[in-house]
Amino acid sequence: MSEIVCLDPACPGTETVMLVMAPGLKTRAAKLAKAAAEVTEPEVRAALAEAGFEVRP
Repeated sequence: MSEIVCLDPACPGTETVMLVMAPGLKTRAAKLAKAAAEVTEPEVRAALAEAGFEVRP
């Protein structure tokens, strides 16, 4: 996970970005509009599912 601060007024401010890389596949990203320290596991799972990843229980 990486935390970025967007200065564009349309951005949420601090955003956590999760990049998923696998051999032979394009890198894909899931994002959360909050600081990394505030992110919970259920939020990570939801963001990954929303980004099209298969999320197992």
